[in-house]
Amino acid sequence: YIIGIDLGTTNSAISYVNLQTEGERQIRIFRIPQLTETGEFSRLPVLPSFLYIPGTYDISKEAIPIPWKTEDDNFVGAYARDYGSKVPARLVSSAKSWLCHSNVDRTARILPWGSGDEVFKISPVQATAAYLKHIKNAWNSTKGDEADLYLENQTLIVTVPASFDEVARDLTVEAASMAGLSNVTLLEEPLAAFYNWLIRHEHHWSELVRPDELILVCDVGGGTTDFTLITLREADGSPRFERIAVGDHLILGGDNIDLALARRIEAGLSKKKFSLSGDRWKTLCHECRHAKEIILNGEAESKRITIMGEGGKLISGTISANLKREEVEETILEGFFPLADAETENEKTLKKGITEFGLPYEQEPGITRHLGRFLERHKADVENILNKKFHGPDLILFNGGSLKSQVIQERIRTAIRRWFKEENTDIPRILENPDPDLSVALGASYYGLVKIGHGVRVGSGSARAFYLGVQTSGVPEIPEDSPRAICLVERGLDEGSHIELEDKKFEVLANQPVSFDIYSSSFRSGDRCGDLVKIDDSLTSLPRIQTVIQYGKKGVRTTIPVQIEAAYTEMGTLALWCRSCVSNHRWQLQFQLRGDIALPDAVSDEEVFEESVVEEVRSKIRTSFSEEADIRQLDSLVKEIAEIIERPREKWPLGLIRTLSDELLEFIKASNVTNKLESRWLNLTG
Repeated sequence: YIIGIDLGTTNSAISYVNLQTEGERQIRIFRIPQLTETGEFSRLPVLPSFLYIPGTYDISKEAIPIPWKTEDDNFVGAYARDYGSKVPARLVSSAKSWLCHSNVDRTARILPWGSGDEVFKISPVQATAAYLKHIKNAWNSTKGDEADLYLENQTLIVTVPASFDEVARDLTVEAASMAGLSNVTLLEEPLAAFYNWLIRHEHHWSELVRPDELILVCDVGGGTTDFTLITLREADGSPRFERIAVGDHLILGGDNIDLALARRIEAGLSKKKFSLSGDRWKTLCHECRHAKEIILNGEAESKRITIMGEGGKLISGTISANLKREEVEETILEGFFPLADAETENEKTLKKGITEFGLPYEQEPGITRHLGRFLERHKADVENILNKKFHGPDLILFNGGSLKSQVIQERIRTAIRRWFKEENTDIPRILENPDPDLSVALGASYYGLVKIGHGVRVGSGSARAFYLGVQTSGVPEIPEDSPRAICLVERGLDEGSHIELEDKKFEVLANQPVSFDIYSSSFRSGDRCGDLVKIDDSLTSLPRIQTVIQYGKKGVRTTIPVQIEAAYTEMGTLALWCRSCVSNHRWQLQFQLRGDIALPDAVSDEEVFEESVVEEVRSKIRTSFSEEADIRQLDSLVKEIAEIIERPREKWPLGLIRTLSDELLEFIKASNVTNKLESRWLNLTG
C-alpha cells in the first residue's frame, strides 16, 4: 500500500492506495476505529487530534475498551475530545502547534499546559507519536496476521505545514519513529491539497489552468496558516506545474477563532458578574469550537453553550449563552479576514496577539493582511519567473477546516482584489475543494503514486534555502562587523540531493564545545550553494547546533580543516556533516532543542562521535546478537563498546545510546529469539 497521513492540529485523516490491484488504482479513505462514546468503539473518517490522560478515579477502564494492547490508559480521538472538554486539565490538544514552538523544550513533558502535578504529562513529540501509534494499531487491526500488510511495512507519506522549520520536521520524523514508523516521507500540506485537486482533474486540468497562470493555495487549519504559490510553465516542450513560493510560519488558525469567540461570550458574562476559572475558560473555548463548526457547517443558525459550575456550586454556578451565526461571522470576518490596502499594510504593524495555553500565537490576527504581505514579498519572484507584471493570483484553492464557509472564501477573494486594486470580480477563480477535511490525506497518497511514476507531478523540492553562519576574519573585502553565512541548500533543491562545497575550506574546533548558527529563508531568491551572503532580516535563525566534535584518542583541543556537506533527504529533512580534510573522519551535526546551554568539557548529551566509530559499535551489537554468535560474547559486550568509544558505560552520551537502542529494537522484532538472548537483550537495553 501507499498510505497518506494528514496529521492535523484538530483532525487527522488517512488515505490509502492498494498497489496489488490491477488497472486504475483508487485512492480511498481509511475509516479509523476509535472510542466515540463510553464503552463504544466506532469507525470515523477522521481521528480528532486530542489525547486524554485519565486520572485514578475519573473514568473506569471498562468505559474505555481498546481492542489492542496499549502501554498506558491514555486514549485519543472523538471521545478524548468530547470527554476532555469537560475535564480540560487532562486534555492534550494542539500538539502540532507545540511542535513548532521554539521557546520550549518540545521533548519535555509539558502537556497539558498548565495542568497540576497530579497529571502525568507528556511531551508534544509523545503526543504526536500517540496519534500515529493509534493510526498504526487501527490499520494493523484490520490486517489480521498478515505482517507484510502492517502499516510500518508500507510506503508512508506524512504531511506537515509548509511553514514547518527543519526542527519541527525532524521532530515529526522522531515521533513517527517512536510510533514504530521508521520510513516516512514528509510532504507539505498545501502541496498535498493541490495534488488532491489533480486527482479529480488528472485528465482535464489543462481546461481549467492555462500556462503562466498563478495559483494560490490558501490553507487555514486548526492551528496554522499556510500560503503556497504554484504556476504552470512550459518545460522541455510540455507544461509542468511548479511551486515557486511558500509562506513563513504562522501559528494562526481555527484555535485563534475559538479563543476570540470565547472572549466575546466572556465579555457578555462579565456584565452578569460571572468569572471563569482556568479550567472553565478552557471548557468554554472547546464549546465555542464545537458551536462554530456546527454553525459554519450549516447545521444550525445558533448554538447554546452551557458551562457547568464547580464544586458546591455545580448547579447554581452553571452559566449559558447563545452563539448566533451573525456573531460568528462578524467575529471571523472583521477579526481575522479584514479588508486591507497594500499602501498602508506593507510595513508590519505589531498588535497584541492572543497568547493562550502557552502558545505564542501570531501578533497580527488578520489572515488577509498576512496574505497580502506574502504576495507582496514574492512579487519579484513571480515577475521574474512568469515574465509578466504581477497583479495577484489568477486562481485560488482553499483548504483547511477554517475555510469551509463560502462567506469566508468570498471575503478572501475580495481582500485580494482590493489589495491589488483589481476590478474584475471573476478574479481569482476558485479551484473547487469539496472536502477540505480529507483533501490533504488524499493528496498525500496521490503524491506516493507520483513518486513511483504515476500521475501529474508538481515540481517542488526544498521550500526554503538553508545557510550556515561562518567567521570570515582575514577576508579583506568583508568588514569585521558584518557577519556572513554560506548557502548550503538553495530553494527548490530536489529531495535526495547531496551537496559538497569542495571549493570552500573551513576549520573547526575539535574536542571542545562549539556552536554552529543555522539560518533559513523562504523568500530570498538567486542564492546558490556555496554563495556567501550577509546575515540580515531576510534570514530566519534556527536553533543552534551545539556539540563537541571528538577527534583523536588523546582528546587534545585542536583545529582541523574540514569540508561542509549537506543533504536534502528523500524524507524531506535537512542533514549536515563535517568531513575532515586530513583523515577519514566524518561527523553528523544535529539541532540543539533544549535552548542555549553551556557545554561542559566532559562528555555531554551533545557529544558527536565520528561515523566509523558509531558504525563499529553498531556492527558489534549486530554480531553479538546474531544467530551464529556465542551467547557468552554478550558478557563482555558492554566492556568492548566502552573500549571502542573510550568512555565508561556511565559516560555514554544519549545520542550514542539512541543509536544503540535502534539496533537493539530491530533485533527484538525477530520471531526466533531465545529466552537467554531475550534476557540479555532486556538487561542491555535497560
